[in-house]
Amino acid sequence: MGYESASGVSYHFGISRAGRIRQFVDVTRMAWANGTTTVATDNRFVGLATVPLIRRLGGNANWYAIAVGYEGFLRQANGALTTEQLEAGAWLHRYIRGQVKRLYDHEIPLNRQHIVGHFEINPRTKPDCPGAAFQWDELIRMINNPGGITDSGAGSEVESEIRRGSIVQFSGGNVFRSSADINPAGSRDASLCEVTAIAPGAVRPYHVISIDGGNVHGWVDAETVRKASEAIEVGSMVKITGANYATGQAIPGWVRSTGHKVSRIADDRALLGAVGGVNSWVYLRDLKLA
Repeated sequence: MGYESASGVSYHFGISRAGRIRQFVDVTRMAWANGTTTVATDNRFVGLATVPLIRRLGGNANWYAIAVGYEGFLRQANGALTTEQLEAGAWLHRYIRGQVKRLYDHEIPLNRQHIVGHFEINPRTKPDCPGAAFQWDELIRMINNPGGITDSGAGSEVESEIRRGSIVQFSGGNVFRSSADINPAGSRDASLCEVTAIAPGAVRPYHVISIDGGNVHGWVDAETVRKASEAIEVGSMVKITGANYATGQAIPGWVRSTGHKVSRIADDRALLGAVGGVNSWVYLRDLKLA
């Protein structure tokens, strides 16, 4: 998707009230969300931005901003996010930073000088976006360190190995709204996930969110996850079980029938055979140990 034809507006990502994340524009392309201009008489003049970084970079902020939209109506919530949106937003900002680092070797600081609102970029045309009740402090805190939740567990052997930020394979099954819930919110299929929070000793110790397009978002039982790197890591010999490379191109039969050495792992994918091999990226979910 480039931009929505009726309004000329688009976002890179959108987050529903239930915390579901959808990507509309690739981060390597420009979305039409935070447009500014160098024309001083225009209400969107970049010099009006209250963010020093925007004024310094100048031009059209769409050129260098990654836009995240949250579902909601100003008149109903005044910009306040649901708990699910806060959790998803915190994960998404870390994901975006990782993608920018991988693509451009640039580290985005996760602070209020770099995570800003539309009202700070276009104060005249968008003074109420996202709204006065938007939980900026809470979001920044959760991005950098989800409150009350540790990086590693303290109880079982499994908890001591899986940390916040670990990439895990969810085997499928029940997903819960809280770490203490008895009744599940629903059942989800197997999915490659990131651990976004840990509650040591809880009934459901891991909060996970899909990173492979799946719909897992919630707390899960320890026995339903395993650390992806336990099975596949740099140097592992693997075989490809999927039909397509991470780029979407079809994988020839001869490539799938042979073994490959993992040269690098980044997020949810692995680079196979960088030296003397196929030199191609494949999703971890489409690999198995040879």
